[in-house]
Amino acid sequence: MERWVENPPSDFLQFVPLWVQIKHIPVNYDSEKAITTLGDLVGKAIPVAFDPEKSQRQEYVRAQVKMNIANPLNKSRIINLPKECGSVEVLYFYERVQKRCYHCQSDS
Repeated sequence: MERWVENPPSDFLQFVPLWVQIKHIPVNYDSEKAITTLGDLVGKAIPVAFDPEKSQRQEYVRAQVKMNIANPLNKSRIINLPKECGSVEVLYFYERVQKRCYHCQSDS
């Protein structure tokens, strides 16, 4: 939510903060820096809900991302890993986005 101003800047009301669940992160890349980078692929990662001291038992990690409303929501990204690790598809699920199926992200 942005406060109204008399002379708004050019990017006024163009960005919205969303919580994103990031799934299928490779075990070796379960770090705050890697998760922030994955969040930056769909927007600008603000905070990441990651505590390296706690066991990561959930199937996803949450990050808050500042999204440009003019861009479509990415459901997944192919990440090329170094050396012989190949590539992996990382999935993104956007929390509380209206008019989208939570599971498949298609328009309702």
